This record gives sequence, structure tokens and C-alpha cells, in this order.
Amino acid sequence: IKTLFTIHNIQYQGRYGIELMDEILGLPEHNLNIVKFDKDINLMKGAIETSNRVNTVSPTYAEEILDPWFSYGLDSILKAVSYTHLRAHETGRNLVCRLLLEKKKKKKK
Repeated sequence: IKTLFTIHNIQYQGRYGIELMDEILGLPEHNLNIVKFDKDINLMKGAIETSNRVNTVSPTYAEEILDPWFSYGLDSILKAVSYTHLRAHETGRNLVCRLLLEKKKKKKK
């Protein structure tokens, strides 16, 4: 299953104490590196790193959150994601058309 994670407001990252890893979330310890960030659990960091694509609600917001001032600590995670994954909001039809075109281009290579 391919996944798309949309960032609406990067300030709300789902940050919790590390003790929630097993007690509440039930995630095994070997998955800790996926969500661990600055000695806490950060669910947005995990979503960004494990999603096939990441997009934002606007082109401006996509650029803004790459700046450390606006990223609330996630700029390094976002910069590590391929820029082809960081897209501005697209309507369903436009997104499907673009993905089909990308798929055709990959087949030609």
C-alpha cells in the first residue's frame, strides 16, 4: 500500500514522551528509530520518513517549512525527503494525472 502524508500544520507533530512507545502505542522497540526524535516520540517525523509521498496544503507552505524557523525542528527531516516527494496540494484528478505521467516516464527509462 502506498501512502501520502499531508502536512497541514507542522507545529502539531504528535510529540510524546518515549514511555508511550510500548505502553500506549504498542510499537515494538525495534521500530523506535522510526518515531524517535530529540529523546521523544514524534509521529509526524515517522509519517514523513515512512510515507511514499509527502505534500502540503500550498506551494508557499511547502517552501516555508524547509526553513528552520518555521519547521519546528523538522527541517532536517524534510530536507532529507526527496524534493519530488514534497509537493503542494493537488486536486485528486491532477494528482492522478501527474502520477500516471511520472509512471510512463519511468517505464521509458
